Amino acid sequence: MMLLFVFFTFSGLVNIFFFCYSLLSVMISMEFMVIFLFFIVLKNFYSEEYFA
Repeated sequence: MMLLFVFFTFSGLVNIFFFCYSLLSVMISMEFMVIFLFFIVLKNFYSEEYFA
């Protein structure tokens, strides 16, 4: 009985850890995409200003 409780607690902790890890990786990739798009917009803006 105790072993079953420990197993379920451990699996719950592992599930929470994987959930947090996937959430963190998604947030990091979204931040990188936003920064990338920001740099592209900034580059286009500066090149248009330069050529105009």
